[in-house]
Amino acid sequence: LKSMIRRSACDARRLARRFVTCAHESRRMVVVPAARTVDLSALAASEAEQEQGRRQPVAALPRFAPATASEEEKVVAALLDVGAVIVEGLVTTEQATRVANELRPHLDAVGFDDTGTFNGFKTRRVYEVLARSPSSAQLISPQLLLRIIDRILLPFCDSYRIGSCSAIDILPGERAQALHRDDGVYPLRLPGVELQVSVLWALSEFTEMNGGT
Repeated sequence: LKSMIRRSACDARRLARRFVTCAHESRRMVVVPAARTVDLSALAASEAEQEQGRRQPVAALPRFAPATASEEEKVVAALLDVGAVIVEGLVTTEQATRVANELRPHLDAVGFDDTGTFNGFKTRRVYEVLARSPSSAQLISPQLLLRIIDRILLPFCDSYRIGSCSAIDILPGERAQALHRDDGVYPLRLPGVELQVSVLWALSEFTEMNGGT
């Protein structure tokens, strides 16, 4: 079971996106992939280099534990350099369990209302997570997480907002989802510039059996 929260940059003239994924099994936060800050005038020349980089094997992710303010600079530096990090100790098991328990009745009741070729036929989904789970506000507000997002988005925009909140429950036997970028919904192309931050919380352990992301 995972909860996805997306934050979108608002200023179309100076946009950025980093893919920040926060996973909670063992109280860990995973931050994935984040492009480096770039000069907008040089964006068009970087596509071939980026494509070559995507074909390289994935190395072990830097890991930080516990998640403290003193680690912030190292987390941001590693994120910008490597593109993904794991930060432990961001929320408690009790917090994650409370959110999962609040979401469960909604997933059971309407979780299969949005199935399809892309979303899958063995995956439950619900939206408007904040309205369905009051405790999920705790997943949005950790100060370390907000400061990391600020460091990544605010150089390219004046402010940002939450774009969507969803909960996803992948069941055994689900097919792998097609590889995609979450910012594909935006009708513009700025090579090297990311348009949003996605925050993913694992409310239960991620495994191959349950569709670990």
